[in-house]
Amino acid sequence: MTSMTGFGRAEGRGRLGALVVEIRSVNHRYLEVSCRLPDGWAALEDTIRMLVQRSAARGKITVTAALHGRPTTAVVLDPAAARRYAAALRRLQQTLRVPGTITLEQVAAGPGVLVPVAQDTVAAWKPLLLRTTAQAARRLVQTRRREGRALAAALRRLMQHLAQATTALEQRAPQVVTDYRTRLDQRIRALTAQPLEPGRLEQEVACFAKECDIAEELTRIRAHVAHLETLLRAATAVGRTLDFVAQELQREVNTIGSKANDVEISQRAIQMKGWVEQLREQAQNVE
Repeated sequence: MTSMTGFGRAEGRGRLGALVVEIRSVNHRYLEVSCRLPDGWAALEDTIRMLVQRSAARGKITVTAALHGRPTTAVVLDPAAARRYAAALRRLQQTLRVPGTITLEQVAAGPGVLVPVAQDTVAAWKPLLLRTTAQAARRLVQTRRREGRALAAALRRLMQHLAQATTALEQRAPQVVTDYRTRLDQRIRALTAQPLEPGRLEQEVACFAKECDIAEELTRIRAHVAHLETLLRAATAVGRTLDFVAQELQREVNTIGSKANDVEISQRAIQMKGWVEQLREQAQNVE
């Protein structure tokens, strides 16, 4: 499982200078990648966007690239031109019969020997930018996966709380009906000396039991919790499905609360609402 929040940073160095790429990711319903590149680099935005999109399925991702420093030299040596110029200097020396030694400085000063490189051209920076962005994207994925493991652990704790509360409700629900029957029988006896019609007490108890029956809700809660566990082990993006299952859990817990005719069940339902709300909040961070 992967989180939608993460950060990746990489620095690349080349003959043109240093380049730093930072990639930040936050929660978002869909996948959205935006770029902040140096002036004049807009032509590379689509390439960078497509590169980063391969690393995520959801999230709002911002890619920032910045140049740091300038090269100590911004020229490229043309060896052939250097040889030609040195040979030309030697022929000139022989022709003019001028004594002395031809120096490196003299050869380097020749036309075309050291060719200046345009430092700010997009094409010159593109290979370094792509390599550095790919490295930053890999680190982004690492942090998102690490955050995902932490989210999975938090979700499992909440799921455990829900499972334990479900067990407690399963044990409490039958006792609620038994207690109601006892109270109703005692109340009738206290109010009248006439015996109740045969089966009338059982009818009243059956109606009460039907109104407050939460067996189906508890069964569905267990099924949803089991589904969540399956999702946590999935290797694909499951954030939207997690949120949907959390909504279903919320619906079941709300129904239990509305049916509750018992203080303990009401308190349990309130407690479970809090856990489900936390679960939904955590699920919204999942890719």
